[in-house]
Formats: sequence, structure tokens, C-alpha cells
Amino acid sequence: MEFCGTPIKTRLGKLKGTCFRPLNHVGGHGNNLCWMCCVVEYEHKQSGLCAACRRKRDIRDSRKQGAKPLNIQVPEKLHTFSCGCVGILPKKGEQNKFAMWVQKAGFRCRAQVILLSSKQSAKKNGHRPISASTPHKTIRFFMEKSKCERCDESLIWEFGFGKTPHLHHDHKTGEIYGFTHPKCNVFAMEREISRLRKQIRKFKLRVKG
Repeated sequence: MEFCGTPIKTRLGKLKGTCFRPLNHVGGHGNNLCWMCCVVEYEHKQSGLCAACRRKRDIRDSRKQGAKPLNIQVPEKLHTFSCGCVGILPKKGEQNKFAMWVQKAGFRCRAQVILLSSKQSAKKNGHRPISASTPHKTIRFFMEKSKCERCDESLIWEFGFGKTPHLHHDHKTGEIYGFTHPKCNVFAMEREISRLRKQIRKFKLRVKG
């Protein structure tokens, strides 16, 4: 089959390649290349744009209408959260000192998550939480300290249940002391003891049964 081969230009006069349609075809000339970059095949038939160019167009249009630019999260790249914290995001589904992965919500600022967690824990256990107005840079300052605030041993940032360092604070005043090993935190120890006691009771019931 012979192709038309007629050069195609965009509205701005940029060469978009040649027509892929059969020779002596009826209708306008065309091919499958994006009308903006003229390199990648388009994915959206209505606009004739590839995914990347369509995203650029949407961002440009939203800015014209006075909207804030999209804050797109790209794993393992420098990112700025709306709170102002800046750092490198971890891989998708993982976490680091800068951010945590929350299912269906994406990455969230670790300092913000710590403050929300403190509020929820205080409500449950009846003590005073860390002030929600605490600057994130204050929390991140304590993150950089290499020793546990309670036992004074080396503090390694590992992540997971019973591994992630805990931000210790005064339960009466809300004053922050610093990060500790989970086992060095009083409430963490109490929760772990309670969990183990429940497991022991279940084991005893199984043995008796």
C-alpha cells in the first residue's frame, strides 16, 4: 500500500511528519503523532495529544484561570509539601524520615503525620498532645539527633511496627523532648505488654481447650 506522504504542519507551523493515510485518500491529512511535541504517538483521540503534553496543557490552562499549579508527587525526586517541608520522596509504597506512604492518599509529610498521630493518641489515652502549631522544622531538628532521648543509645531510623522512632513529649504540658526507641517510650511499652498478655491468654485458652 502506498502512503500519501504529504508533510503535515501544526497550527504554529511546526512540522508534524508526513501523512500516514493511503495515497489519494479522502479527507484531511493526518498521522498518529502528538500535535504538540510531534514525536510521541497521541493517546487521547479527542485532543490528539500524548499524556505528557496533555498534562502540560492542563497545567497551563489551570494557571490561566488563576488556579494553583498541581503539586505532583514523583517518587525518589525532590518534593515540596504544602506545609513547606522540602525533601526527597522514597519509593512508592515505602517511607523515610521525610515522608510516609499512605494507601490511596500518596505521600504525606512525616512531621504532619506525627502531629496527627499525637492528637489521636492523646484523645484515646486522655493526655495532652503535641501542639498542632508546632513548626515542622522543630520536629525535623530533633530527627537529626543521633541518640535516643531516653536511653542515650544510638538511634537508627528503621521503619515498621515497633521499629520507627517515637517523638517523646510531656503528657501534661505538651513539651517535646526528642525521639526515642519505641521500647523506651512508656506508652509503647505498656501497649506491647498489653498485647503480649492478650496473646498469652489466648494461648492458655487453646491449651485448656
